[in-house]
Amino acid sequence: MMEKQKGSKYRRWTMILVIVVPLLLLLMLRQIITFRNNEAAFEKLSQGRVVLNSTHHSFEFFKDNTTVCEPREIRLKAIEQIRQNHATMVKVNNTTDMGDASVTLNERILKNLKDLNEKQLCLSYKQHKNIFLRKDKVIAWAKNNQTHDDAQSLLYSIKRGNRNEYFAYILNDKYAFLHIFKNGGSSVEAQLGRDHVRPSQVKNRGLLATLRDPIDHFLSGWSECGTRHEVPHTSIDSTFDERIQMWLDHIYSCRRNRAGFSFKGACACIIHSLPQVNFLLSLFTKNKIAGKIDLLGDLKELPELLRFAGFQYNNSIPSARVHAQRKSNHKYPRNRTLISKETMRNICHFVRLDYYLLWFEPPPICREKIKSDLKLINDFSFD
Repeated sequence: MMEKQKGSKYRRWTMILVIVVPLLLLLMLRQIITFRNNEAAFEKLSQGRVVLNSTHHSFEFFKDNTTVCEPREIRLKAIEQIRQNHATMVKVNNTTDMGDASVTLNERILKNLKDLNEKQLCLSYKQHKNIFLRKDKVIAWAKNNQTHDDAQSLLYSIKRGNRNEYFAYILNDKYAFLHIFKNGGSSVEAQLGRDHVRPSQVKNRGLLATLRDPIDHFLSGWSECGTRHEVPHTSIDSTFDERIQMWLDHIYSCRRNRAGFSFKGACACIIHSLPQVNFLLSLFTKNKIAGKIDLLGDLKELPELLRFAGFQYNNSIPSARVHAQRKSNHKYPRNRTLISKETMRNICHFVRLDYYLLWFEPPPICREKIKSDLKLINDFSFD
């Protein structure tokens, strides 16, 4: 009897072990697999967005907040260099009367550099950093190491309309959007539902502006003027390359005959193709970037940049220029592959100030010349 009880007890324990042990092993294996999957997913966070799905939940993971466009040490070095360049420029202005020596560095420039980096608006971060890092030296080099005519062909301000009535758009109490023609103005106007303001109406707001590839900007201005304003020198009877060169010749002719800050008559439309940096120069002190500008970014990041400035961008609102762009692309295509090497070199020379200051790669045919100019600028000592 005792032996039967022992045998029965033994069989029960055997059955328990046979059932329980495999279940425990399966649970352990499942935990190991889950852990490894999660580990692999988190390793991908630095590369972009990862979505983990289960039968019950959907979790979305975005880039780690510690990921930035550039390491902190590089950003701090850039900030220190901006401070040094500004101090040197103030010193030079004191001794040469080149400008307002009392102007202090706008600290929001440096704060925005830090915040753009941390928000991972990397295209805008590069533009913002590049222009504020280079502007003092580039402008001083242009005024000191070139003939008067060459410097004048680079450093001129642009008046937007006869009374500067197309100057900017008020975004909020903190910022106004500085209107560089062909750089997102129509999109901003569609978002706001209201028109431009003059400089006096900006008051104490900071100015933000967007920037784009210099060749694309030039061609977009040519297309705009040919489509909407029926400007001469944009005849469709010539080859594409000839039409572009005629437009450039027309711009140079208008520049030579310019009186004051604005262009009139047949020259009024050339403003759409002028270098973007000239829109940033102060109307009254051409050797510096306008003091209220403290946020610069890339046009490709326009919605994010406006949100960064505290404006609620609505993705569902289309730009007012969508239909016009389709029309202009037909008669005035912006195809740079149809431009000859000689004409491309001429355009690069015309917009060279943009390449000196902005973070854009020049066309291959222009690369060595721009690189050579930048070396001269970098070696220039303005203290």
